[in-house]
Amino acid sequence: IVAAALAHLTNLRQLRLTSASQDGAISGCCLAGVTHLTRLTSLALKGGWCDMDQAMHALLAAPPPLRDLKLELQAQAQALPAADMSCLSQVVELVVTPGLVAADAPAEPAAWALPASLRCLHLHTPINNNRLMTVLLLRQLQHLCFIVDVEDPRLLLRIVEQLPVL
Repeated sequence: IVAAALAHLTNLRQLRLTSASQDGAISGCCLAGVTHLTRLTSLALKGGWCDMDQAMHALLAAPPPLRDLKLELQAQAQALPAADMSCLSQVVELVVTPGLVAADAPAEPAAWALPASLRCLHLHTPINNNRLMTVLLLRQLQHLCFIVDVEDPRLLLRIVEQLPVL
């Protein structure tokens, strides 16, 4: 029902979907309607979500022209694995809070690709060495916030060397 309703809001530019339920979670299938929002530039998902794996892959397969993406998913909503977000070519700000990316998840670079257009990245979840290397590829980045969980602290120095804009 939610997906069908969203699909009719064709002029929508900003959307925030929040789980208000203490007991349950929002099903990720309601995101199917978001792919039809051709003017959507800001999307925020907050609270408890389930079935996010297929929903996010569908969203990334046909993304709206997002410039701002905030994923504030609660810890019980850890169903979303590493994802290739590089297709979100207009996203300049990405905020990720715990529950989206586990620090020990598989770290193949293609499985956790970020949009090259990112200027602002907030990762409120631990980042491992492989994920840190992915962040180093972001040449447009001007603002970076993350939780340090690296085996080799020298990698932090590489950030300063690799991203002189910061």
